[in-house]
Amino acid sequence: MNLEEYERIQPNAEVDGIKFYLPNRHCEWRVQTIYSKEPDTVAWIRSMQEGEVFFDIGANIGLYTLLAAKHGLKVFSYEPESQNFAVLIRNLALNGFTKEQAVAFPFCIGDSERIDTLRLSSLIAGGSCHSFASNENFKREEKQWAYEQGSVSFCLDSLVFDIKMPQPDHIKVDVDGFEDKVLRGATRTLERTRSILVEMDSANEHHMDWKKTLEERGFVVDEQEMLAARSRKGLLLALAISFSGVLLAFSRSPLALPDWESRMSRSPQQINCQHRFGRVKAHRILDPNGSHRVVYMRVCLLCGMLERVNNLLKDHRHEPR
Repeated sequence: MNLEEYERIQPNAEVDGIKFYLPNRHCEWRVQTIYSKEPDTVAWIRSMQEGEVFFDIGANIGLYTLLAAKHGLKVFSYEPESQNFAVLIRNLALNGFTKEQAVAFPFCIGDSERIDTLRLSSLIAGGSCHSFASNENFKREEKQWAYEQGSVSFCLDSLVFDIKMPQPDHIKVDVDGFEDKVLRGATRTLERTRSILVEMDSANEHHMDWKKTLEERGFVVDEQEMLAARSRKGLLLALAISFSGVLLAFSRSPLALPDWESRMSRSPQQINCQHRFGRVKAHRILDPNGSHRVVYMRVCLLCGMLERVNNLLKDHRHEPR
């Protein structure tokens, strides 16, 4: 194959009318699991009102950016890693989204404004687990990084109040273990934010401190129930929970969630355990009263954690087939 023939290759896929550029199998996997990996993230986005402002922090190749833009939200997407950002921009172009619908920025969101390097776990589009201005990985352990690229960080409060970017109604934060830094730099912005979806590690004391802080500031989260429930403060919503790597949604006001069965129709129906590698992907449990719960195990579990999964299954009187 010569260079001209290579340049004519434009691998892509289309899901529900959204086009995705697929430069490698890793990106292909992300697109293939867009509904099954985090179905409640999709439902959360689809519960928002057309025209609301959505910040996608840690956008990767833009799966949720594209879903949000198609849903009619005004999307501001942030992804600092160069390979991911290139695919993200290409995906926006493939779908013809204008800057009034969705715009992406190639910088980090954190707790300060600074220039430094982004430590890279790989040079693969669709990759993750990078670290800005620190040699620590998502476990807060020192790591030898194979690659680095220059980057810059801003805090949300600076973007919103100094640079005058729009106030977000909804914020998704998935930055591989450094979510507390994003929240620390967004204290004023969060005062006027309706809901937040943030991945938190239950073993990370900084994350758990921020969970408490958000609740003290009027946000409400129910870590057990996956269905919407009303309270005096508004909607109680937990989009997912795991023993480590918790994906939580905090909300101030009621949201009209889609029908549970319809939004679960594309998700795995039973537990998917790879015992040899100690990794649990996702499972759906039918509890005694007939409601459904989904648990995402988004990180590799230690051997002892498998016993806790078994106990969870027993508690809900449902054994995997």
